[in-house]
Amino acid sequence: MVSIDKECDTEDSFAVQAAYVIGLGIAFGANAITKLGQPALLYLVPATFTAITLTAASRGEIGRLWKYTDNTAISPIKKAKMKTED
Repeated sequence: MVSIDKECDTEDSFAVQAAYVIGLGIAFGANAITKLGQPALLYLVPATFTAITLTAASRGEIGRLWKYTDNTAISPIKKAKMKTED
């Protein structure tokens, strides 16, 4: 996981990477059991989403997770307004 966010820490990265590996293992397992190709995202998305949500919940940051905005996509004018509102 690559991030330019300075608040990114190893706990978040580890949780998501571990969940990704588990989800991928489940996808391979489903493929081996059913002998049919499975869309990996069917297993990867719920696994990583659960890891992110549980990590945020353990820190009491669920509200912060749902309010997240990508500040790199916000115009400088809107950023300035957001800073004055905080």
